[in-house]
Amino acid sequence: MIRVLIFNEMRLLANIIASLLEDEDDIDVIGCSHSLDEAIDLMQNNQIDVILLSRKIRKENVLDLTKKLGETASDSNLIVYGLPEDENHILPFIEAGADGIVKTGDSADKLVSTIRLAYQGKAKFSPKITRSLIDRISQLSTYTENYWSNLPPTDDLTDRELEVLECLGKNMSNKEIARKLFIEVGTVKNHVHHILNKLDVNTRGEASEYLMLTRNNPS
Repeated sequence: MIRVLIFNEMRLLANIIASLLEDEDDIDVIGCSHSLDEAIDLMQNNQIDVILLSRKIRKENVLDLTKKLGETASDSNLIVYGLPEDENHILPFIEAGADGIVKTGDSADKLVSTIRLAYQGKAKFSPKITRSLIDRISQLSTYTENYWSNLPPTDDLTDRELEVLECLGKNMSNKEIARKLFIEVGTVKNHVHHILNKLDVNTRGEASEYLMLTRNNPS
């Protein structure tokens, strides 16, 4: 059985959708929530496979709500329904973590099939939306490439400065670094100063973040 939670602050509409879904042999409506607190309570006390979230919720920013539910119920699949037929409205919800989309003009059969596809982990979007997603991924890829190409290289750091940078990445103090490398604290301070200048960063924390980024992206 696909266990479904309906999130719609309009009780009448939530009940209508629940009645529709309960006619399906493989779908079990666990409950209808009309606020975030109710939704979280139901999720904590029940196993939920699919969350149906209405786009029209006045008390919440629905896009933020999509992200919150995605974080709170990471094991559930999230479907946002009632979206207009416009990729500019749909894409942000997919990027926020929606596993499926049901538009205002879609039929009841479409809603049911979207629930089943989401449950199976088979998100299905229109060719137009898919094309827009590919374009967005391409834009992000170009941005990432530009970001990394503009980072200052570590080639300018001396072997000793690289050792100090490794220590900074472990959140070590100047005294701890001095003891580890058998050098004076004043020498450590000089190395840190040179590292910050060469990497074009302002703080030890930023130098540590730089080290972490270069490790995750060694190219």
